[in-house]
Amino acid sequence: MRKEDRIYDLALLLSVLATKISVLSSKRLFDINSQAEDLMIPVLNKIFDLNLKNLNVDNPLTPAIDLFDEPKGFGVQVTSEDTLKK
Repeated sequence: MRKEDRIYDLALLLSVLATKISVLSSKRLFDINSQAEDLMIPVLNKIFDLNLKNLNVDNPLTPAIDLFDEPKGFGVQVTSEDTLKK
């Protein structure tokens, strides 16, 4: 598979995921949000050469940061909100 085809496939899958999260969240069904955190770990690790860990595993609803690479001091917030608050 060509690189361009993989990019289009990934874009399609991410669009479907974003739509699904949006629809379910609007109905106050938030389980998929937690699943999305774990789903994004290998994607972000590969793209940015990180070793992210999900901080919510040990402490649910960790303030501000969901995923963290401690040696690099790099944190990510995974959210379905379109505001700056968590």
